Amino acid sequence: MHGGTDVKDVARAYLEPSGMISVIRADRKAPDASTKPPVMG
Repeated sequence: MHGGTDVKDVARAYLEPSGMISVIRADRKAPDASTKPPVMG
């Protein structure tokens, strides 16, 4: 589980088209505004 030992450490998990599983940990902090790319539009 990508270093986790308990399912409650997982906020979201996705099955990618390649068959890999992407895991977003529950304790991951949201990036601040300075690290987000600018919106094009």
